[in-house]
Amino acid sequence: MLIKRIYKKIIPAGVRNFIAGHPWVERHRNRQLVREGQELAATARAERKPDGKIRVAFIVQRPALWCNHASIYEAMQADPAFEVSVIAIPKRPPAAAGVDLAEYGRLQSFLREKGIPFFGGYDESARAWINPLTFGLPDIVFLPQPYTFTQSFLYHFPYLKHFCKLAYLNYGATLSNWPHIQYEMPLYADCRFIFLESEAHKALFAAHAPALADRLYVTGQPKLDLYRGPVPSDMGLWKCPQAKRRIIWAPHFTVTNDRTPHTFSNFFVYYDFFLKYAAAHPEVEFVLRPHPELFEHMVAAGLKTRAESTAYRDRFNALPNGQVYEGGDIFTMFRQSDALILDSIGFLWEYLPTRKPICFLDSPRRQRLNPIGEKLLHAYYAAWEAREIEEFIDQVIVGSDDWRRRERERVIQQCMFVSSAGAGMEIKNHIKQESLCRSPTLE
Repeated sequence: MLIKRIYKKIIPAGVRNFIAGHPWVERHRNRQLVREGQELAATARAERKPDGKIRVAFIVQRPALWCNHASIYEAMQADPAFEVSVIAIPKRPPAAAGVDLAEYGRLQSFLREKGIPFFGGYDESARAWINPLTFGLPDIVFLPQPYTFTQSFLYHFPYLKHFCKLAYLNYGATLSNWPHIQYEMPLYADCRFIFLESEAHKALFAAHAPALADRLYVTGQPKLDLYRGPVPSDMGLWKCPQAKRRIIWAPHFTVTNDRTPHTFSNFFVYYDFFLKYAAAHPEVEFVLRPHPELFEHMVAAGLKTRAESTAYRDRFNALPNGQVYEGGDIFTMFRQSDALILDSIGFLWEYLPTRKPICFLDSPRRQRLNPIGEKLLHAYYAAWEAREIEEFIDQVIVGSDDWRRRERERVIQQCMFVSSAGAGMEIKNHIKQESLCRSPTLE
């Protein structure tokens, strides 16, 4: 404490801020955090019951991504060999200066509504991150996303790898073609478990990163476990349960033109069109499912003000047959809907098991996808302008002339892996098998 007082007395605040921003200061601080973490880990290890359980923690950043881990969590919770916990944290969106506390609030509410116990990894009143090791020492941590800029170092893989094994599955199906933010990311070298969507995805991964071959497990995408069982009969998520057709519009967040790393969104091309079309067709309900970063990104990038962004949401929600849905039950809406219109990427894969029509909003500004993604696109409808969106809705959806259905069926057979046991159960079993082969606590 004496050194800190002397430092603050001698070094002016402006200079302190300048020094704090230097990489060597960051590296020093991170090493200090690891040392502090080792003390927390030692305490947690000493307090641990010798029950042989496999302790698994899930870090969750947003309601929309809980479906990545839900079936794994449920499978482990039902197995007495496991002890599971959930840590909720906020996310720092691209181009934003701070974390998104509004979404963090929605995440906590979502988990409470689902009856899922969780620890809060961020103190909103103090604006401070809480070390995850204060909640106990897990054997395995499931990371939410591979991007280190989205949260504190305390929740990055470079920190957590010192204390536990790391598991990762893609938060969205790997359909884009950017090896530098996929197979080549440093995260994977520190993961013990990398769970993949299909054999086709494994082949792509192994070709780019052959050294990681022994960590790759084809389990299917846990999100798709939400399609198991009958379609829910409760239509409470919808604004107009009596509507003749229900269409989901899912725009991507990449509204800027810098193509770093990618550009897909046509939101500003069609945002007025969807308002007007919905107003003119009250028998069709439209759900705007924005990418979780869409509205924050357009504000942070300076393309719209906060007031303009909020005004558009309000206009869409004011439609008697329209709503903006950002909740975590999107797969229920998928199953109950009639079609999907999008320029997002992950939903190209995730909506496919519904076997319902998909229309991709194409444009010259988008990048090509990987071979799996391009194969999917070739089986879907495409629209390059508003007139073609109208034709898709009028002919394919309202007119029930779904002439590309057989193509989608073939793609399902060629590209998807769906385990009879479910992806969550597959992942749980892989981890349990490894624990039996090595040691009870995976240490």
